[in-house]
Amino acid sequence: MTFMNPDQTPATGRQPGRRTLVLGLSLVQLIAWGSLLYSFAVFLDPVEVALEMSRAQTSLGFSLALLVEGLLAFRVGRWIDAGHERVLMTGGSVLAGVALIGHGLVHSAAGFTWPGPRSERPWPPPCTRRHSQS
Repeated sequence: MTFMNPDQTPATGRQPGRRTLVLGLSLVQLIAWGSLLYSFAVFLDPVEVALEMSRAQTSLGFSLALLVEGLLAFRVGRWIDAGHERVLMTGGSVLAGVALIGHGLVHSAAGFTWPGPRSERPWPPPCTRRHSQS
């Protein structure tokens, strides 16, 4: 069995050019950010209506996701530095797809903000007092 440098293409044995690498990574990042980060704004109103949630509750779910992302950033950076960027990118893409599908299966506010055991009691409780707008 012959082992190749992972940066070489099987057909030519040459390294891809910087332009190809940057364009490929840019396309993957565009799709990833578009389908994950910006989908929150697209799904915000339908989620609030379907789950009878307030804007604060839906924003809490997004904030928790950003907190987890920040907490994992150093570990993921170390894995990338160790040369596991392809595994991380592939695994992250698969996990993101599964998470978006799972997001469509949520039936309660607790399920939206925390992927653990489901509870029908909304958390945090919805705001009962509306602030007047001047």
